[in-house]
Amino acid sequence: MIFLGDIAHPWDDTPHWADGKPPWENQPVVVNLEGTLVGNAAPMGHRRLFNKPSILDALKKYNVQVLSLANNHAMDWPDQFEDALQNLKEQGFVTVGAGMDSEEAAQSVEIEENGRRIFFLAFGWETIECEAATTRKPGVNSLKPGPMLDSIRALRSRESEAVIAILPHWNYEMEVYPQPAHRQLAFAAIEAGADAVIGHHPHRVGGIEFHRGKLIAYSIGNFWLPQGAFFDGELRFAGDACLELAIEWRPDAPAMAHWFRYSPADHSLSHMASEPLTDSLELKKRSGFAGLGHDEYKVWFRANRVKRKLLPIYDNYQNVMGNRMRDRYVLLRHKGLVALERSGLRRLMGL
Repeated sequence: MIFLGDIAHPWDDTPHWADGKPPWENQPVVVNLEGTLVGNAAPMGHRRLFNKPSILDALKKYNVQVLSLANNHAMDWPDQFEDALQNLKEQGFVTVGAGMDSEEAAQSVEIEENGRRIFFLAFGWETIECEAATTRKPGVNSLKPGPMLDSIRALRSRESEAVIAILPHWNYEMEVYPQPAHRQLAFAAIEAGADAVIGHHPHRVGGIEFHRGKLIAYSIGNFWLPQGAFFDGELRFAGDACLELAIEWRPDAPAMAHWFRYSPADHSLSHMASEPLTDSLELKKRSGFAGLGHDEYKVWFRANRVKRKLLPIYDNYQNVMGNRMRDRYVLLRHKGLVALERSGLRRLMGL
C-alpha cells in the first residue's frame, strides 16, 4: 500500500506525472485530496483549493483507491460538494473522512489487498479550519480525541484481524514537528488498535516514529499542489515543501520511502530515490525527537519548533478547556491575518 500527500490540481490538462511509471509495483494508493472536485471554472483568486476533473485519470493511472477528504479545503466549494462526492464514488474511488452529515463523515471504509482487509478512518482538526459535519450539514469528521479513540476501539473490536490505518489532518502549516498533543494522540491511537497513523496538512515532510512497532508518520507533505497557480498565483511554499515523500507500507514488511522533487519553475515532479524508511538520513534528521517521553518532548518541541509567531503550543490532548481557549485564539489570529493580507500588510510584516 502506498500513501501519498496532498493533491490539488488547478488545470484542465491531466498532470504530466500521470504519464510516467511510479517507482513501486502495482498496489493500492491512498491520497489526501486537498480540495473538492469542481465541475466548472473555479476562480484562482479565491483563497480556496480544488481539483479539476482531469485529475481523475491521473489518480486511476496511479491505482489510487482511497481518497481522504478530511481536510481544511474539503468544503471550500460547498455548493459542489455533494455532486463531487457522488462523482468520486461513481468513478470507483473510496472516500473517507467527509460526508453529507456527521454519521457519513465518521464511517470507516474498507479495501482489500492480497486477501487482507484494510480499514481507514480519517479526521480533520477544526483548529485549522476543517469544517466539521453535523447531523444537518456536510463536512469532515472532526478530530476530537475522545470520539476518535472510541471509533478506533470500536473498529478494532469488530475487526480483530484487519489492518487499521488512521489519516489525521493536523498541525500548523509548514511545522516540521508534531504538536505534543498530536504526538500523544498518535500514540493513543496505536494503543487503541490502529496499525499506522499517516498525517497530512503541514505541506512539508515531518518526522516518523514507531510505537509498539507501529508506524507513525506525522506529515508526508504535498504530492501535487502546484505553486504559483492557486490564490491568484500567490500560493507558494518554502523550498522544503518541494521535497515530496511517498510511503510504501504494509504491517508485515519493512516500509519504503520514495522521494520526489517538485520544481515550481516548470511544475515537474521527478522521482529522486527509494530507500528503506528506517535507513533514510533525511527522515532521521526530521525525527530527532523519536523515543522521547511525552514530558521530554514538550521541552524539546519548545526549543525546536518552526512556527513560533503568535501561535500557541498544544501540549496535552486531554486539556479540553485549555485547548478550546487556544482554538479561539488561533481563529482570531487567522481572521486578523486575513485582514492584514487584504490590506497588503501581511507580507510586509513577514507573517
